[in-house]
Amino acid sequence: MIREIIQRGNPGPHFVNDIRDEELATLSDWGQATISDYLTMGDPPVCNFMVTNPPFTKAVEFVQKARAHVSGPICILQSTRWQSTQKRSEWLRTAGLALVLNLPRRPQWEVDSGDVVKNNVMDFAWYIFLPGYDGRPEMDWLVDNAANPDRAGCHFGDG
Repeated sequence: MIREIIQRGNPGPHFVNDIRDEELATLSDWGQATISDYLTMGDPPVCNFMVTNPPFTKAVEFVQKARAHVSGPICILQSTRWQSTQKRSEWLRTAGLALVLNLPRRPQWEVDSGDVVKNNVMDFAWYIFLPGYDGRPEMDWLVDNAANPDRAGCHFGDG
């Protein structure tokens, strides 16, 4: 994700964190890189926004913790089934969820062995939380602008 952000024109500075040691060498070229468990970090850096793919069962904790040090959007990548439990759906209605951006193609994931999963059967979406947002979330789909030149991409609010 960080490579794509930089390639699209955001030079940073970036704070990059991962849990796995083997990722450190590849991440250090893209920003201040550390290896740690975000949820146990005592004093995470103050940030303008967060882009993350947290573990499915820990995503709510990620959003709640990020609210204390992220001043702007908190963007998490999760499967679409993440929104479907009773407890979580009640929380999402009051958590500042402003936008759900569905991925029209199912991503392929690298597993710890380095192999690529060929048959991903889950649909994914970006869930965008905004500080102070208390409306209902909007839903859209990320589309390839080259394939759809009449679409300027996704836009939410005034920024």
